[in-house]
Amino acid sequence: MNKSQSIGFGLVAIAAIFGSSSALAAENSPKVEVSTQAYSQYVNAVGARFSEDSYILGSAGVSYRGFSLKAAKLLPLAGGDGLAYKDDFRNEADYTAGYAKNLTEKVSLAVDVVHRDFIRKLAATEWSAEIGYEVVPGVTPFVRGTYVVLNKNGKDAAWYFAGAHVKQVAGKVNLNGTAEVFYDAGAYGMKSTYGYSLAFEPAVKLAENLAVNASFRLVGPFGEAVDRETEVVYGVGLTGTF
Repeated sequence: MNKSQSIGFGLVAIAAIFGSSSALAAENSPKVEVSTQAYSQYVNAVGARFSEDSYILGSAGVSYRGFSLKAAKLLPLAGGDGLAYKDDFRNEADYTAGYAKNLTEKVSLAVDVVHRDFIRKLAATEWSAEIGYEVVPGVTPFVRGTYVVLNKNGKDAAWYFAGAHVKQVAGKVNLNGTAEVFYDAGAYGMKSTYGYSLAFEPAVKLAENLAVNASFRLVGPFGEAVDRETEVVYGVGLTGTF
């Protein structure tokens, strides 16, 4: 087991990964969050299916006054499916640094840097910036750009997103959703294309510091990407905050 794998497995043990470093509320005291999420398959932000394996994503992070740091490790739950990225996917560890701030009562800004370490063949760093404007309480249209720097094979490229976040609270249930359209300028060696993504991620508070959450995501390319299919990804997990 190499150093990166040891770090990743250690984080999963502590935790028992898209808390987001883009959380918009600034914190007045440090907050630690650990989570474990199970997903049905590995589909990236713009609908490219890297693996049909189901997997667990364990993460641990800390945030303070809008700054955040997080590390996450992927653990596949099924046998290999023969896809090109299978071996790299099985060893992936992600490291994220972010900052989020409300510029005004309505306008918010979030920036993230995510390093994805695929260990053997591929590593990449994703630089993202998002700006949003809350039109009504809990509904925030946004635009986001992500520049992908491939550290080994392939060429650098970018993703562009526009959409809206919806965050509503009903008792102990947080109803979180995102609807967006995107343009992929050919990141990770894929064809340039465009499409849409719909995500619904409700969370139920079980105790003061513990919540169970579900995830349902539909991502569909169209236009140029006639050889790609709409993907459905679902998941469930636990998050602890301290």
